[in-house]
Amino acid sequence: MKRTRLWLSNGLLFIYSCFVVSGVLANQRIKLSDGDRVVFLGGTIFDRDRLYGEIETSLSERFLGRRVTFRNIGWDGDTVFGDARAGGRRGAVFGDAAEGFSKMLQHVQMVDPTLLFVAYGAVEAHAGPNGLISFTTGLEHLLTKLQARDRRIVLLTPLRILGEGVPQRLKAASQVDQLNLNLN
Repeated sequence: MKRTRLWLSNGLLFIYSCFVVSGVLANQRIKLSDGDRVVFLGGTIFDRDRLYGEIETSLSERFLGRRVTFRNIGWDGDTVFGDARAGGRRGAVFGDAAEGFSKMLQHVQMVDPTLLFVAYGAVEAHAGPNGLISFTTGLEHLLTKLQARDRRIVLLTPLRILGEGVPQRLKAASQVDQLNLNLN
């Protein structure tokens, strides 16, 4: 029960940040209209949402009565390069990272979203400041590939690590603090 409450607060923070990012930085508000197709693309935050559906529910409640479809193609631990979609048990499906990236783009193209939420950076933050250039280059490449006429894209930053549920390798408070600095 404790984890569910933590996820709920993170989920609401996530939805709030969507509206803040859209409203302040892009000088636009998120708006859903009849017929919109919303896709969630990113790492663990979207992968975990498939268990709870809080993001879709919050957006549906906010835009009550609109006929909107949602597709979640998030993948736990994924990066802007499609790394988590390759290797291990997934290798049989996606092959290497380049093929995983290609399949990710194909999935987006099949749904042809009118609104695309993109949330990456949590995994990439583990590389520290040295990984920032690689991440930025990868994100720009991904966004270029995702652009389409009449498609709106909302970028979301990763949530800060709160301490509860932190992997054993990051138990030291200084490690968590450093990772949170890397997320900025």
